[in-house]
Amino acid sequence: SSPSFSDVATTDAEFPYIESVAGSRARRKVMEKRTGNLSQVTKFAPRQPVKRLDYAVAVVRAAGLEDEALARAGESLGLADESTIPDAQKGYVAVALDRGFIQSVFLSSGESFDPNGQLPRLSAARYLVKLLQ
Repeated sequence: SSPSFSDVATTDAEFPYIESVAGSRARRKVMEKRTGNLSQVTKFAPRQPVKRLDYAVAVVRAAGLEDEALARAGESLGLADESTIPDAQKGYVAVALDRGFIQSVFLSSGESFDPNGQLPRLSAARYLVKLLQ
């Protein structure tokens, strides 16, 4: 009856989906709020593109592989931009890459993850098929 996010009303058709993956009553948090302060009502930003790192964390959680990701936190990934991925989230990236939930990209610096890059909807759809298999 009360939204977890200030930008998604209870009357919004997307409300149940957003609350199911990130709301205060979600059985399992698949997506995080937009700020790190969990005590404050924040925005979900449903129409904003998803960052590659946010997607990797969400899809690993959705697959029920969070324990494996947490166990692999700080793991070396062998990627050119590895230093731009927080150690606590490297396990999620490792699991997502290993399971084919997302692929690395090739930038001028070499094979990379590009954690702040946007994930095109078509790519997300293709990767989600791996999750369903």
